[in-house]
Amino acid sequence: MTSRNNRNIVTAARGDTPRGRSSSGSTPRTTRQSTGQQRGSSERRRPQSRSGTTRQQGRPPAPERPKTVEESNEDAAFLEQLQAWAQETSRKQLTDLESEFERLQSQPRPEPSEEFARNPTLNRYRDVICVENNRVALTNGRYIHANWIDSQGDRRYICTQGPLPQTVGDFWEMVLQENVQAVVMLCDTVELNRPKCHQYWPKDNTPESAITSRDGNIRVRFVDTEALDDNHLIRTRLQVTSDNPKRQANVRHFHWRRWPDRGVPMNHLAALRLLFYIGKYKPIVVHCSAGIGRTGTIVMIYLAQNTLRSGQRLDFYELVADLRRQRAGSVQTLDQYLYIYSVFLRYAKNKADAGRIKVDTEAIDKLVQAISKRIYKQTKR
Repeated sequence: MTSRNNRNIVTAARGDTPRGRSSSGSTPRTTRQSTGQQRGSSERRRPQSRSGTTRQQGRPPAPERPKTVEESNEDAAFLEQLQAWAQETSRKQLTDLESEFERLQSQPRPEPSEEFARNPTLNRYRDVICVENNRVALTNGRYIHANWIDSQGDRRYICTQGPLPQTVGDFWEMVLQENVQAVVMLCDTVELNRPKCHQYWPKDNTPESAITSRDGNIRVRFVDTEALDDNHLIRTRLQVTSDNPKRQANVRHFHWRRWPDRGVPMNHLAALRLLFYIGKYKPIVVHCSAGIGRTGTIVMIYLAQNTLRSGQRLDFYELVADLRRQRAGSVQTLDQYLYIYSVFLRYAKNKADAGRIKVDTEAIDKLVQAISKRIYKQTKR
């Protein structure tokens, strides 16, 4: 999925704004911090405006121009399938979507890899299995809890667990071996006082990490960092080198902060903006803590987009079922399943408002409100 193909998606997505932010403004601007500045971690950077742009001392921020829904770059087949899906879905009730997820939950899960059973210390969770057919096999013989995801014959994403202290070397071996261009992290290292992911990459106050792996030493160097999307997304450039000069990579690390475990983001269209930012990279490693809930949600949204782009009928139930055959347990909760529906319903409504498709926007609004009410109720518990 190219950046050009995603440009209209990110523009439409800005209609769903975070709390406290105006619905008008320009394309998201960013703040950059390099190794030469050494101002501390990304959480301690200079005060920023609501648009995410660093304020210059003594100068007010430049006025923002109104946002518009840009004309679509999708072809007729994409819009036809989006319209058909939106028309069909707008006739459903919340209970219909809940029943779909219940049927998914009743399906038998695939058998775990024998390597999964042989390497319990390399698995973050005992009940989150790794299937064999599409498992990433490291050439050094080490096991890693990671799976390739196939979409329309295209292998763009690797889903994996958050690295453990003892698997950091394996993680970076995988990045080098598979020529990974971007890493997407959807969890924080600690959540609710529980460790969720090891700090496997250097931040600006620790400019380089040295890692020992079976194939030798790996060095990961911090280059610079940017705050995107109102500071919810941190993009860091990393340079990865090894003892073998032929094994090196420049990697973009995207850290989506404060997405609750087993939950969903408050902004229902932020996921489309993330896909816009990473659209030009391939392959991409995506992980949260277990590598199935938040990870499965983002990858599922990509799979749905790719299905529309191929001009095929979109069916969330079948797509999630197929994703789970490749990465067991993906899209872990009902809230995450409903969130995916909400993302595409809101996107379809934006297209309808722009005159690109014809759907019952009142019915869409009603279903989106029911989804949001259910998700918000669960979040409050």
